[in-house]
Amino acid sequence: MTLTSLVKRATGFEYDETTIVGGKVVKVVRKQALLDVTACIFGLKNPNPKRWRDAQHQGLSTEPPEEITIEDIKADIWKLEEACTGMVFE
Repeated sequence: MTLTSLVKRATGFEYDETTIVGGKVVKVVRKQALLDVTACIFGLKNPNPKRWRDAQHQGLSTEPPEEITIEDIKADIWKLEEACTGMVFE
C-alpha cells in the first residue's frame, strides 16, 4: 500500500467503473469516492501523534489549550500530500 493511496482515500477521488459482459465493455461510468474519515484520522495521527491523539491528558496548566481550526487540518493534510508524492511503502 502506498502513502499516496492513503491520501487519496482521505481526500476522496474519482474513478471509472467498467461493466464487462461476455468479454466486451458494455459501459463505463465515472464515479466519485467520498473521503474516508478513518483514513483521514490515520493520516493525521501517524506523522504528528502529539498534536492528533485520542488520549486527553488532564492536568493543571497556565497555558491556554491549543485551538485547532479547519485551516490547520487542511494544512496538515496538504503537508501529508506533499510528503508522500511519489513515495511507496510496502
